[in-house]
Amino acid sequence: MVGAWKNQAAQTKTNCNTGDHISMHKTSEIPPDLAKAYADANYHVTCSRAPFILRPEKFSPELMSLYRDNGTFSSAFLTAYNPLSNIVTDAENTAAQQALEAELTELGLTFLSGYGCDGDGAWPKEVSALVLGITFDTAKAIATRYGQNAFLFADDDAVPMLILNR
Repeated sequence: MVGAWKNQAAQTKTNCNTGDHISMHKTSEIPPDLAKAYADANYHVTCSRAPFILRPEKFSPELMSLYRDNGTFSSAFLTAYNPLSNIVTDAENTAAQQALEAELTELGLTFLSGYGCDGDGAWPKEVSALVLGITFDTAKAIATRYGQNAFLFADDDAVPMLILNR
């Protein structure tokens, strides 16, 4: 159900021990400086009419346009690179991302290529996919399966939210 994940995220704001949405008041296994790095990162969508950047908690007119063009109302920005923010080899990252994309294809989901990177270039680019029409629960399950600390999720308002995944 579109928007159901927001109820879970809203609970984070009132109950600091539950939910997944980023909050500086939330208890998380992810160190605050790492959560801040995720929040400050740029999430590039490169395989579209015109490449664009997603930013957490910022409305994206380009994402809204993709929703209209594809008849969908939700998306997630997912990667399989560097599980738990531990840098692994290029070969391991490539194999994991190929497995993720194969899984998305098997699920019949449309996705666009992209990459995530920090603003100052200290962390290597991470090949990613903007997945259209994915549910929050499916996005969370996939992010968990590929060892990701966080991912972006947006529903029909086209405002990506950073979701801490542990």
